Amino acid sequence: MKRKIFVPFVVALVALLTSCLSTGEAAETVAQEDPPVKVAPEKPDSDLEEIKGYSKRSPYFRADRSVFEDASIAKSWLDVTAEEIRQIRDKVQNLRFDITGYVAVFPNEIDEMYLSRKRAEVVAEGLVKRGIPSAAIKTIAGGSTKRFSDSVRRENRVATIAVVVVE
Repeated sequence: MKRKIFVPFVVALVALLTSCLSTGEAAETVAQEDPPVKVAPEKPDSDLEEIKGYSKRSPYFRADRSVFEDASIAKSWLDVTAEEIRQIRDKVQNLRFDITGYVAVFPNEIDEMYLSRKRAEVVAEGLVKRGIPSAAIKTIAGGSTKRFSDSVRRENRVATIAVVVVE
C-alpha cells in the first residue's frame, strides 16, 4: 500500500522540480504563507580575490612608434584605467602593476626591445601623470618573446597592465 502512494508523490515532486528549473521561479502553491527568502549575492572571500586576474590592454600604438594611433582614445583609456587602479589600490595595498609593451616583428631584436619598453613607459608615464605612484608600476619589454598574433601585426602594437601581489 505504501508503494502505491509513494510513486505518485515522486512523480508530482519531479514535475514540480522540473517546473521550477525550467522557469527559474518557484512554483506557486495554494497556501503560501511566508514571503520568499531573499538570498544575498555571494561576495568574494577578500578584496584580493576580487582583483585577481585584472589585466587591461591599451589602445593601439602607431606602427614602429611609441605614440598612440588616436590620442583622444588613449587619453580616455588612461583616465579610466588610472581610476580603476586607484580603486584597486584602495582595497589592497601590496600590489604592483606590471606594464608590458609589445611590438610586431622587427628585423632587429634590439629595436624590438627598445620599442616595446618605450611603449610600456608611455603607458606608465600616463598613469603617473594621473596620480598613480611610480613605485607601484614596473615596465617590461616584451620584445620578440611575447606576441599576441604572428599574422596580424597591428595586434602586437599595444601594452598591457597586469596586477602582481607584492609579498
